[in-house]
Amino acid sequence: MAKPCNITSIDPMSLRVDVAIRPSRCYRLIMTLGFLLSLGLLALLANLLWWQYALLLIACVLTLYFLQPRTRIQHISQQPLHRPLTDNWQLIVQTEPRPIIWQAKLLSAQHYGRVMRLRFMRVEPDVRPLSLILYADQVSAADWYALSVLAQSAPQQ
Repeated sequence: MAKPCNITSIDPMSLRVDVAIRPSRCYRLIMTLGFLLSLGLLALLANLLWWQYALLLIACVLTLYFLQPRTRIQHISQQPLHRPLTDNWQLIVQTEPRPIIWQAKLLSAQHYGRVMRLRFMRVEPDVRPLSLILYADQVSAADWYALSVLAQSAPQQ
């Protein structure tokens, strides 16, 4: 039986992340249904008027609409290896008619069990912040492990 790797023994300077990202449905669906069910249960227990239920339904629909990701990132990679962990990230974004590459700087990485949040400052084509939420079912197990090591090595904000 293989021994688990000691995360603290991995040098962050030798870590190179190259991750293909698949679309996720399972975890996003579970979280959305949990949000809607808990809100619906609270609304039923509050004994609201019909117009208040309608207002709550409109607020839920708008919230779910604005939570949907606007950009579909297919691939993230850090290059080259001799650079610091936060510099020179490439993000391949799905657009029509073909994918494009954005360059970014990693600001922070947080690991929450089966969910991970990566915050970037996009450098090319323009300068603006970008937040990426990754679920464990979107990447392979080896890539999830590398991202977990990255989250422990990257700056936290």
